[in-house]
Amino acid sequence: MAHLKVDVIVTEGTLAPDGCQARHYYPPARPGLCRFILCETKIFKERARWRMLDHPGWLWGLLLIALTMAIHATAVVVLAFVVVRIRSRLESRGVELWNLIAILICIIGVIGLLLAMLHGIESVIWAGAYLWLGALDSPMDALLFSLDSMSTRGASGLTLQRPWQMMGPLEAVDGMLLFGVSTAYIFSVMQAYWSMLTAHVAPRKS
Repeated sequence: MAHLKVDVIVTEGTLAPDGCQARHYYPPARPGLCRFILCETKIFKERARWRMLDHPGWLWGLLLIALTMAIHATAVVVLAFVVVRIRSRLESRGVELWNLIAILICIIGVIGLLLAMLHGIESVIWAGAYLWLGALDSPMDALLFSLDSMSTRGASGLTLQRPWQMMGPLEAVDGMLLFGVSTAYIFSVMQAYWSMLTAHVAPRKS
């Protein structure tokens, strides 16, 4: 069967019952050939969408998100147990108001420092993946790109190799989730100790 080259100009289009795009062409071509070309175009677009989802960057990015979220959740749960035990001891000893304020400031500062270190460890995990996959050549470039993506800053000037470029936005998504968990946890700690502060202040107001 000889290959036909069809030069067409699309003027308007409607949706046909079989899902293909039925359009008018000038000069007129055989209806069957036009419908075949349009259906092949639709199939090509569908395959392109699935090919994007099969991109290796998606798989590695989602796996790293799951790993870092699991690490982060474990660390937050451990910190929560420690903070609850500290609170129970403070309630049993009856600490003065100013001592309680100083202790609360220290607790929030230590928690913030530990969470910052945890975010750094998670950035190192992403940077190690970039190096292992060959997305970046230098360890310092990988770490800089990872920290920049994790913080959603996006100003490092570095780019990943073509097959792994999807991992950059996915790390930014991971960073937003992790920072959200950290912020929510710090707020919950402050809210838990707020009742102790009000218990000390309320009698003086009365």
